[in-house]
Amino acid sequence: MTTNHPIDKTLWEGTISKEIIIENNVWLGVNVSVISGVIIGENSIIGPGIVATKSISKNIIVAVIPARVIKEIWLCFI
Repeated sequence: MTTNHPIDKTLWEGTISKEIIIENNVWLGVNVSVISGVIIGENSIIGPGIVATKSISKNIIVAVIPARVIKEIWLCFI
């Protein structure tokens, strides 16, 4: 869901929409929620039940509730 409501009461008739960007090779666990405006970097893994409220760098594993970075992924290409 990328739509939100403004906090300013005079603007309540409208909505605010921002993109969600999920880059290449991202794994999202079951029941993950990504809030509007968030970018999930390539090669990242997001564990089950996580609510991504902030952008996540590439090559990162995020898990546990409350969410935290568990590990940075080092990729080796031959």
